[in-house]
Amino acid sequence: KKRRFDKMIYIHRTTNVIPSKVKEYNELVQKFLLLMEKYGIKLVGSWQKTIGESWEYTHLTLVEDLATLQKNLRALGQDQEYQKLQEQMSHLITRRVIKILSPTEYSPMK
Repeated sequence: KKRRFDKMIYIHRTTNVIPSKVKEYNELVQKFLLLMEKYGIKLVGSWQKTIGESWEYTHLTLVEDLATLQKNLRALGQDQEYQKLQEQMSHLITRRVIKILSPTEYSPMK
């Protein structure tokens, strides 16, 4: 049986974007997600809210396990391209919620 830290980890990000900045956000987030992949954080899917505020985006990424996530986030934090993208995106968003999730025993996504 796998220990808690051995499980695949999912990162669920929900971001509210300033409506007039949606195009710029989408351009930057594509670069951001490509950069994350270099650090072992892979995109599962991205969604734009269909009913309600259409400037809300959800991105689901995954990483091998919690230890890998922690190690790679430290390295990512030192990446100058990442720092630049974070700075640029900070002016486009009004709210961001990040959740770190692990699958249940009965989840088809392990």
